[in-house]
Amino acid sequence: MASALEASLSEGVWRAPVCCVGLPGHLALTKLVRTPTVDREKRPRVAQFEASQNIPYPLVEAAWGYAEMGDDGEETELLIGAAKLETVETICRAVQAAGVLITNCEPASVALWRSTLYRTTEPTLVVKVGARSTQLVFSSHGVHLRTLALGGQSVTTAIAERLQIDIAEAEMLKRRVLSLDQSQQVDAASHEVVQTAWNEFADRLQAELQRSWLAYMRHPGAKSPTQLWWGGGGMTAELAGRLAERLGIPAAILPADPNLRFGDSGISQSDTDSVDMAVLSGLAAGALRPKSPRLELLPPSYATALQRRRSHPWWLAVAALLLLLPAPLLWQQRTLRIQQTADLAVLQAQVEPLRRIAALNADHQARIAELNNQIAVLQDAEARRTGWLSLLADLQTCFAEVGDVWLDGLEAIEVEADSANRDSEPRLELALRGRLLDAGAADTKVRQLFTSLQASPYFEAVSHERFDRSQPGLLRFEINVRIKPEATL
Repeated sequence: MASALEASLSEGVWRAPVCCVGLPGHLALTKLVRTPTVDREKRPRVAQFEASQNIPYPLVEAAWGYAEMGDDGEETELLIGAAKLETVETICRAVQAAGVLITNCEPASVALWRSTLYRTTEPTLVVKVGARSTQLVFSSHGVHLRTLALGGQSVTTAIAERLQIDIAEAEMLKRRVLSLDQSQQVDAASHEVVQTAWNEFADRLQAELQRSWLAYMRHPGAKSPTQLWWGGGGMTAELAGRLAERLGIPAAILPADPNLRFGDSGISQSDTDSVDMAVLSGLAAGALRPKSPRLELLPPSYATALQRRRSHPWWLAVAALLLLLPAPLLWQQRTLRIQQTADLAVLQAQVEPLRRIAALNADHQARIAELNNQIAVLQDAEARRTGWLSLLADLQTCFAEVGDVWLDGLEAIEVEADSANRDSEPRLELALRGRLLDAGAADTKVRQLFTSLQASPYFEAVSHERFDRSQPGLLRFEINVRIKPEATL
């Protein structure tokens, strides 16, 4: 490759200072993924995660990149591409050995898709059959790319294996049988082997193409292609017709790029493969049009060197500007700085009294907070001092509501914390002993008493009920009343 580039560039007066590299389908892979929409600064990390999930080898061994193809506010569509880092670096070394600087490197399928954008606005399927792979480009709402491990070389290999001949002889035999020139005679057995291998290839290509079509139509917003454009060394008009008949759309060879012009080199676009020219023009469009979607696979070392090279002219321009900066401008900047320093001193003198007032206000706020804390302590002490009086008055009110109830004894007891909850504090209960006049409705009075106690703002539960009816006309009772934790005592 390096020798071919050197020979090609040495033939003309003009030497290309920079170039773009398009990786063929069997060296690069692409994957279209959809992820939830995140902030733009977080998207590189999301893309790296998706790349690690979809690239079949470690990222440290890959030259990979991504391009944002669309964002509807809920999901972002990313086109992820990758190639073996060792392979890409080998290609870059060969190109730069010819004295050419590489500025871009991306899959050829992306360049082919970009080129179709300038040819038509109709939903289109482009099929490029090469020697080692077949590129499928679905272009309408967004893009769907797929590389098939099928190419003209697979037909040649099948012929060589079946006829027990070498690859070169099998390739020549395939070309003679599939050509339209009937003057080249081929024996019937060889003709049948070639035709069988070609039909098997065509059937596999039809099946993969239909499967890819169905996968593409599952994407949101996808539109069914209305035309098929074909090209490539392994593609024939007969095969394109079979594919178009299977898919139900018209087929035509990939049209020439209307933006492409040839100079006085004596070469016309009809002398070249239309698909190869489309890939070349797509690479050029990606480099020359900043807003064109681009999937960059340039290795990190080459990208860093390119960035440094691009920054050199800016540093030289800055140095020249500093050297040529006129003295009056410097003097004007110095005068302005002196004036700003004086203005700052005046402002600081005005701000200083305000700072003292702010500090005094902060001291007063701290004193107010301290007094509020003291008031809260005194209010709590006052509440505790009168708490028992209020509790006993409420207890007397409960007995008065029931009627005919006498209190014989009252004892405050502390109950241990719940064993299931070790962090809980001990609870305070009152053990009450008393009598209730039994006039035939003692049970009703007991329920009324319990209800009145539980409705009190000081009590939350009644437990350990014990009753004694041994004395006629009186019902002796002993109960425990649990005091609410928020009661201030």
